[in-house]
Amino acid sequence: MASTLKVDTIQTNDGTGTIALQNQLSGMTTTSLPAGAILQTVNFVSTNNQVTSTSSTFAATGEEITITPSSTSSKILVIAVWCAHINESSDSQAEGEFKLVGTASGDLMLHRYQNYDYGGSGLGLTTTQNMTVLDSPSSTSAQTYAIHYRLIDGASIKVGKGNMKTNMIAIEIKG
Repeated sequence: MASTLKVDTIQTNDGTGTIALQNQLSGMTTTSLPAGAILQTVNFVSTNNQVTSTSSTFAATGEEITITPSSTSSKILVIAVWCAHINESSDSQAEGEFKLVGTASGDLMLHRYQNYDYGGSGLGLTTTQNMTVLDSPSSTSAQTYAIHYRLIDGASIKVGKGNMKTNMIAIEIKG
């Protein structure tokens, strides 16, 4: 047998706040939470199936996530996972780089991606790539974290392949 509880107001244990009927906390703040508490999470799953570059200059992939910290002391943990593909040219070597760029902090992490084919067949390599960074933006403005890429040697570098999509998570942690 199902039960239904109907009340006008739910009061906190110490009487300092109430829980509104819309499930929102009134009169309570995150100041009572300890440092290290998770304040919010944002998730991004790409709609791009593939972006390709042949440039040796870093360019945005279009894969990015935005989060707005609630405090200047907050830390932002960014986790990015994506499928990468690099094609060799005739010299049997391919090399590219990925970097994670933040609004307030600029370049946060650089990752080199290489493929060597000693047989010289010109094959490409597809792998899963990832970056995990803890940022301290010292801001309450919206922070965007984006994956950039460039080709160092080879025919092309790609993010995404087929139905493999980029997944990014940004987590605000109380400082």
